Amino acid sequence: MAFIAETLYPGYATSQFRRQSGRRWNELVDWVTSLPRTDPHVMAFTRTLRHINQKQVGKKPIGRGPICAVCAARLVDDFQGSEEQLLELYYTNLNEINTTIKKMNCKKRPLLQVEHAA
Repeated sequence: MAFIAETLYPGYATSQFRRQSGRRWNELVDWVTSLPRTDPHVMAFTRTLRHINQKQVGKKPIGRGPICAVCAARLVDDFQGSEEQLLELYYTNLNEINTTIKKMNCKKRPLLQVEHAA
């Protein structure tokens, strides 16, 4: 059950995420799952899950490949913090991704100037 190309997670998995935290988390999950996978919000959501995966104490991390919907739901269930902390982690990741994107846009190389012979 790896990622599906058009969406972050299969539609059936969204309900698993929605049951796990409060209203604001539910709204975020609903919104993020409707976005294209290249959207910074989707990247931040995925990075948040990966961060939770890496920080688990006493549990084997899921791995580096795509996180299936069931594993992602388990990660959110195992998160030891509050909904506010979960959302804070998401927004921290979103800010880091947006900063990186801005830096990438600033580093674009200028087009080469070609001199024309007169």
